[in-house]
Amino acid sequence: MGRANYPTLNHPSRYDPHNTAFSLSCADCTKHKVTDHWECDWCDPVLNCPYESAKISAVRSPLACTNTFYFLYEVNYVGALGGRDLIVVDEADTLERTLMSFITVEITQRRVEEFELPTPDKKTVASSWLSWAQETKEHVDRLVRRHHQQPLFKAEPDLRDVKRANRLSTLRSDINRLLDPTYGLEQGNWVYDGYRDNHIIFKPITVAPYARDYLWRHGVRWLLMSATIISVDEMKESLGVD
Repeated sequence: MGRANYPTLNHPSRYDPHNTAFSLSCADCTKHKVTDHWECDWCDPVLNCPYESAKISAVRSPLACTNTFYFLYEVNYVGALGGRDLIVVDEADTLERTLMSFITVEITQRRVEEFELPTPDKKTVASSWLSWAQETKEHVDRLVRRHHQQPLFKAEPDLRDVKRANRLSTLRSDINRLLDPTYGLEQGNWVYDGYRDNHIIFKPITVAPYARDYLWRHGVRWLLMSATIISVDEMKESLGVD
């Protein structure tokens, strides 16, 4: 399970999975390095953080079980679960869809309004998407710099500020993915699908070009299992398997 499923060490009573806007969980981590050790406003000591403890156990175990989306996040942004000799993927017929969801960049109307983001002027002109992404990156970078100029670690930070900073960090990662020189918008494997609910949505046309770096390189051997595989050859092609 992800960080949001774990209460913090010092404030477990503030965890409320039914009210995520005000719930304090390990997803609101403020871990930062101070000289030769790590500190967090919500978990002290950091090594006893419920999420960190569970993750360390999983990493050290010869057998760990996660959902596919969490695995993709961990191996691509953290790296702790990668490099296993054998990785078994159950319900493998959904693997392409999960990888597509992981790579897709979706910015909700609420997020556009919160951070006063620009929107693509020409939704059907691919050349304008890159200009929009570059403009948005500059805007988001300014917001990040402004946030860093504020006192970061008070006696106890405002939870709303922490959640906003985490949303901003996620947004910056999404925009950077669109600007990636190897896999981003310049490569032409993207479509704009931003008509639904006024969201800004960019999806890859196919996940095959990304599968090696995002998925296959993170394991030595793979076993894909499913009761509903229609065509092995089609699945191999869709998932970029040689």
